[in-house]
Amino acid sequence: MAEVDPKMDNIPRAVCGKARSPVGREHLRGSALRPMPGADRSRTLPLSGRGNRLELVKKVIALIGDRVALPALIDDMLTARTHSNAKDAKHCLRAIRTGLCVIDIQGQYVHVTAWGRALRDTGDPETLRERVLTGLFGFDHLLTWMDDAPRAKPWILQHLQAVNPGWKTTTFPRALLNWTVWMGLSVETAAGFTLTERGKAWRSLIHWTPEGLD
Repeated sequence: MAEVDPKMDNIPRAVCGKARSPVGREHLRGSALRPMPGADRSRTLPLSGRGNRLELVKKVIALIGDRVALPALIDDMLTARTHSNAKDAKHCLRAIRTGLCVIDIQGQYVHVTAWGRALRDTGDPETLRERVLTGLFGFDHLLTWMDDAPRAKPWILQHLQAVNPGWKTTTFPRALLNWTVWMGLSVETAAGFTLTERGKAWRSLIHWTPEGLD
């Protein structure tokens, strides 16, 4: 059985902010999103694993049920072949926790949050809309840029690194761009990446100017 990493329980729960409970497509009707300051946003997303990372997150949530012991979950992830080793599985759980806030880890147990239950029950990334737009760094930049005009991948990666000088490589910018595709927000065309109808709907909720970092 996999060992527990004590660092897994050292992430402040405040990183997920105080969000309204997700209730599908209707939960934002008549209310505006409240963006977190750019510097307070998470810059973590699941990078390791195979294939579409959104589907991987759904698979991990399904393995958890409502609550499971952390070592058992890591073993289940390896058995289900979501990851090839325990180290990558632990990194993925940290990213799912701090980036998407669909799970919480307390001691040796992993719990599914309200966001996680909504995603598990519906399978619809719409349930993550508030978290992604207001709590993850870079998504609002991407949707704003792609709404203005189709954007080539090199242009996007360069500009993401410009708004966050801490990204010394393109690893996370590439992942962020991929997540817009996996969530059905953008598609790549001959002219570059452009918004889907879902992406345009999410873009219409961004009533602020996306912030960069120093």
